[in-house]
Amino acid sequence: MNHSMDTSSPNLSPNPVSPTHSNLDLQPVMYCEPAFWCSISYYELNQRVGETFHASQPSLTVDGFTDPSNSERFCLGLLSNVNRNAAVELTRRHIGTNTLKINR
Repeated sequence: MNHSMDTSSPNLSPNPVSPTHSNLDLQPVMYCEPAFWCSISYYELNQRVGETFHASQPSLTVDGFTDPSNSERFCLGLLSNVNRNAAVELTRRHIGTNTLKINR
């Protein structure tokens, strides 16, 4: 009996897991990067204050100051709340003296 085996040719049997060998109707899905990578909503106690901030730059600074023209900063100093109490005001003063830097 001669049992020769050719090891030089690849295995050409169909792959049962391959989508080309199944009855699935697969379609590619296009992916688009979102315009922003981070969203921040600010709350005082259980009340949302201001609009949601969307970060589009690679880095973001959060502080208690005001700079409405800088797209890399979320400034709490711009947000007003007529129902703000003393505890929240004290907390905001502490935040205002610090800076949080976030990188994408």
